[in-house]
Amino acid sequence: MKKFLSFVIIIIILLLSQVANAYGQAGTSDLKHFGIMEVDIRPEFDSTDVLVIYHIVLTSNTQLPAQVTVRLPGRVKEMNAVAWVDPTDGGLYNLAYQTSNDANWLYVTFSTTSNEVWFEYYDPALNKKDAAREYTFEWLGDFQVEDFRFYFLPPNGAQNTTITPDMGEEQKDADGNRYYYKQHGSIQTGNAFKIKMTYDRTTDAISAENAVLQPAGVIDDTAQGRTSINDLLPWLAGLLIVTLIGFIGWWIWLSRKSSIKGDHRTSRHTPAHTQEGREGRDGEFVYCHQCGERATRGDVFCRSCGIKLHQE
Repeated sequence: MKKFLSFVIIIIILLLSQVANAYGQAGTSDLKHFGIMEVDIRPEFDSTDVLVIYHIVLTSNTQLPAQVTVRLPGRVKEMNAVAWVDPTDGGLYNLAYQTSNDANWLYVTFSTTSNEVWFEYYDPALNKKDAAREYTFEWLGDFQVEDFRFYFLPPNGAQNTTITPDMGEEQKDADGNRYYYKQHGSIQTGNAFKIKMTYDRTTDAISAENAVLQPAGVIDDTAQGRTSINDLLPWLAGLLIVTLIGFIGWWIWLSRKSSIKGDHRTSRHTPAHTQEGREGRDGEFVYCHQCGERATRGDVFCRSCGIKLHQE
């Protein structure tokens, strides 16, 4: 039994170490390389501030799970959403994250088992002076990006829109919304830059109520699904551990039950004369007529002198 328990404990330890290694390899350092990075800017969209959306697709050779830390301006106080994207239907699913900050920056850290991620926040840095509006987005250059894309959606009623550097001609989607979209191509780590947007608007009304956001541009097939063996491994390990613990408990219970049954069988077959003295017909104890030793029930000869006892 002891050898069996030792064997089971060794299996559990080895299994847990494999799970820890699988999840520790990719999550010990921050990822600094993106396949696709799309920045979506929507001022006065569903808030009087600027809605900023990051849509990230990791490279196909990124080892998952991957840990990502993004640096944002310190004026941003909190995240509006952090999610992973299901590439089969474009659905967004909440992703756990942590934030920290110093005097100048807000740091957002999350670990993803999907290589497509979406997160968004509201930036209060929209400058308003009468009808004039101005907003500057700064790319800090913390990541190498193979394909950097930029999308700008002016609010309803915006006029005289200008973007610096130039993003080309205004476009329209199927619903008639005017927007600007440009693929900037590859950007190396450390290449910071700014994009300045200005427009005129005579109202402070937001453009959308209860809007359901979707990716602004087409994300190509480099995105892969979230489900993998890494996702299932901790569940399988937990199930196996619970099963092993249950089996050990059942084994111990069965062993104890067998031991108790054996004790009962022994006690039922114990000769009666070992438990009480022999009584005569009148209920009194019988004593040896030669040496006086008290006999026990069932005795034929005296246990002391060996003489045959008188039968009552």
